[in-house]
Amino acid sequence: MKQYTTPEQTAKLIELGFEKPKNALPIREENKALVYQLRYTIGELLSFLPKSIKVNNCYFTLTIIAKFDNWSVKYVDMSYGSQAYVYDVELIDALFTEILHFKEEGVI
Repeated sequence: MKQYTTPEQTAKLIELGFEKPKNALPIREENKALVYQLRYTIGELLSFLPKSIKVNNCYFTLTIIAKFDNWSVKYVDMSYGSQAYVYDVELIDALFTEILHFKEEGVI
């Protein structure tokens, strides 16, 4: 399981105005000195998503489910179903996509 965002994902989130990551991963490039790259963790991405959202007087709760080979990240209300669901092989990629969706919608 991937634990950190890619450099491209990290750059996109910083560009969108999110606080810079707290983690700098040491990476040794071939025949070069050790460099540190900023990367978000799964926990940091979770902190960007609201635990619930209100849509038309209904509260949808953040729900993360492991389904076979995929992770599902969505907001669920037992009466009305799901809102803005994402599936991906990697949890961190599904969280990243959900954050982009809600940032574009102005929810976060």
